[in-house]
Amino acid sequence: MIQTLAYIQALAYTFLFALVLRAYPILTTNRQKRILLVALAFVATYLKIAWVSTPTSYLVSNSSSSSSSSHITLNLPHPQTIYTQAKDATLVVFYNLFIPHTDDKAINNAINVTTDQISQVSAALSRLEVLRTTSKHSEHGVLFYNLIGNIDALSQSKMADLCHSYHPKLDCIQLQHYTNATEYVTLSNLHEYCHTQHVLDDPTKRVVYLHSKGSFHDHGKQTPWRRQLTNASLHPDCLYPPNETCDVCGAQYYTMFASMFPGNMWTAKCSYIRKLRPPVKGGEYERRKVKAIKQFFLLKEEGILHNTLGWHQDVFYGLDRYIWEHWVGSHPELQPCEIHATNIGFWDMVEGKKDVSEKHGHYDWGLGPRRELIFTKAGDKTDWKSNDEDANFKQFYYLAGNLIKWIGLYDTVPKQDSWVWKHFLAGHKWKVHVAKYGTDSIRALVDMKYYSVLDNHFSTTSIDNTDRLQSNSSAVIELYGISIPTTDDDNKETKKKALEEAVKAQFEKALDAARAHKE
Repeated sequence: MIQTLAYIQALAYTFLFALVLRAYPILTTNRQKRILLVALAFVATYLKIAWVSTPTSYLVSNSSSSSSSSHITLNLPHPQTIYTQAKDATLVVFYNLFIPHTDDKAINNAINVTTDQISQVSAALSRLEVLRTTSKHSEHGVLFYNLIGNIDALSQSKMADLCHSYHPKLDCIQLQHYTNATEYVTLSNLHEYCHTQHVLDDPTKRVVYLHSKGSFHDHGKQTPWRRQLTNASLHPDCLYPPNETCDVCGAQYYTMFASMFPGNMWTAKCSYIRKLRPPVKGGEYERRKVKAIKQFFLLKEEGILHNTLGWHQDVFYGLDRYIWEHWVGSHPELQPCEIHATNIGFWDMVEGKKDVSEKHGHYDWGLGPRRELIFTKAGDKTDWKSNDEDANFKQFYYLAGNLIKWIGLYDTVPKQDSWVWKHFLAGHKWKVHVAKYGTDSIRALVDMKYYSVLDNHFSTTSIDNTDRLQSNSSAVIELYGISIPTTDDDNKETKKKALEEAVKAQFEKALDAARAHKE
């Protein structure tokens, strides 16, 4: 493009000199020749300068985007080409790396976080080399990463050298650099990787997701939590689960306040990842998720569903930046598994007061779910639970809210043999309801409240007045609405009688109108 502009400018200069020559006919022929030669020499010199100064390739170019992320496109091969470098890898990791732009202390902390996690990845690769000596795969690992923030603090070559210094067969490959972004950029790459042909050909392929937790918000709890999440995700039982039905594996899996692995680090089967909507900023997944939460609030206002357990912040509903932490657990067909024993709670993992490790017997792989409420500690009372089945049926953080999200996100519901019906309170009632209504299960609740109260709460007498109209009567169509209040046991019979009389009166009016019309 730059070269083309140079040619155009050179031609413009030539044309300008031609005009000058034509405008000065008084010049002698020799004079004109000298001017023309000078002009041509100038043009040739300009072209040479333009050609030499124009780069033949570009390392970095800025591209505008309508998204909130500032995206810098690197001169890298197409992602499909990059991903083939992990075709026969024992270990494939996608790593979301953030390094602050300023503050030397913060930058050094981010580098230390990265170094710590690279050492954990290399240790996991070494362990696999011992465990998988007869594997058909070549024993090497590939870590794809996106760098967000400071591009100068950790160049591609430095990152590659860092990885090789810990393990000679660990290749770290940068995908992109972003000045500002969140986890969705790397999750999107992971989702794309799972759709590449060589992965599609391997139904057992699993992939690890990690991020540099603590490089953005640095406080005391981040380090022990990050190490626990990273170690669990890289454990052989997560990478190659004892039970192949496991879709996603991490340190701990919870169903409340959402279906998620707190801290958002895990290993997942690509065949499951392909069921998820692409995690694109402003894309279908985000739009549908926000719409589903809005739907709940409308149903809450109408008294159809409720949230009496609290937790009204974005993190619990999975909105804003937290939407990506809920992504991997968002499909109704998820079969989770976890590494930590059930006597190791969330705070044990986060606070670092207990040395949670395999050598101390704190690892006990198992299919989930084996936990419920995320913030409870081992031995805590469960007085937040209710024995009121109707209240549990309407509770957002049980099946009601999950069904809103599952239907809203994926237009589907769990199968009838799913674990969800036994795990959640009022599960059997929801199972029967979903078996009848399927993806219309939430809509059916609205219908039952506003259109089926008559059938559910009253038995009406038959009103047959057809004999009062002759068969040759012309048709009369009358549209009217009946407001039917909800009932309670104290005055159910009174309202029943009032309703029957109101309905009968409406039919009487319709019949009188028909007679008057005929006359």
